[in-house]
Amino acid sequence: YFTEGNIGRISSILSTDMVFIEENCMGVLSELVSFIISQALMIQMMFFMDFRLGLLSLFILLVFFVVGNLMLRYTMDHSRKKQEYSESLTNEVLDFAEGIGIIKSYNLLGENSKKLTDEFEKNCQESIAFEVDYTPWSRALHLTYGIGTALVLLLCAYLFHLELISNVYMVGMALFLFDLFNAVKSYYSQMARLTVTSASLDRIEALFLEEEMPDNGKEKLPDASSLSGNEAAIEYDDVTFGYTEKDVLKHVSFKVNSGEMCALVGPSGGGKSTIASLLARFWDIGDGKILVNGKDIRNVPMGDLMDHISMVFQRVYLFQDTIYNNISMARPDASKEEVYEAARKARCYDFIMALPDG
Repeated sequence: YFTEGNIGRISSILSTDMVFIEENCMGVLSELVSFIISQALMIQMMFFMDFRLGLLSLFILLVFFVVGNLMLRYTMDHSRKKQEYSESLTNEVLDFAEGIGIIKSYNLLGENSKKLTDEFEKNCQESIAFEVDYTPWSRALHLTYGIGTALVLLLCAYLFHLELISNVYMVGMALFLFDLFNAVKSYYSQMARLTVTSASLDRIEALFLEEEMPDNGKEKLPDASSLSGNEAAIEYDDVTFGYTEKDVLKHVSFKVNSGEMCALVGPSGGGKSTIASLLARFWDIGDGKILVNGKDIRNVPMGDLMDHISMVFQRVYLFQDTIYNNISMARPDASKEEVYEAARKARCYDFIMALPDG
């Protein structure tokens, strides 16, 4: 599951989406509630002063809703695009940072940084395009605000001229006229931020909805000592597998008998690591079966399966902890002498003990 693409996606969610939600979500929501209540009170006041002023204000409010919702539909689409570009950039940055040693050692910095530079440029252009395309909608909201305020002022002056509203109402209108539609204007300005928050929440939800690999097996693996020398301890039976819709392994079959040593030999990208990873159920196969001691590994609990498999990865990762805890991670109940013996067998005990803290 944790391929480079998914690592980039998860990193983007943690570093961009979660931070944006943390900084904006509660503040935006509380302000939106405040704007809705304020605007409702303003419209009620207009109806109280004169029903014609109330109807005009309500009509202008409906125009705000039309323009504002069109703007939100647009910003939602662009918010998803921006986050896709952000995810792609995160992938590229992680890939570049991970291989920086190799890139510099072969003096390929300029050549290999071009793709990273292109990703930054794409992100920059998308952000500029978002702002350029968003500006007309923002201007439309401000224009609606200005025209709506002017229309209400003209109607109020007309009613005052006809003596249909009193001096007191006219003065009151003059005092709060420019705040009449300020709440709805601010509402849609904040809603633009909320659409980004919504898109971020969708990505987080999609991550949580990822289906877990089933681990409901009930069968127990028989001990290898119970197998005779000519019995297969590991068997791949017509295995087909692909990380995506395209298969990378097709109808692979072989047996490794108990007590034998087997090497997978082939060109880079030929599927050697994939075959080994499938044995540990890092992925489940599409077709066929993988048998260990005669049992289909999908029918065996993961804990029991991993108790029978030891793996040395191509790239060994050390956690930010003591060397002792790194060695004992697979067996937390191992005694100190067993950990020391494992270090001796790995030919690293002497130099570990020579370190300042041993």
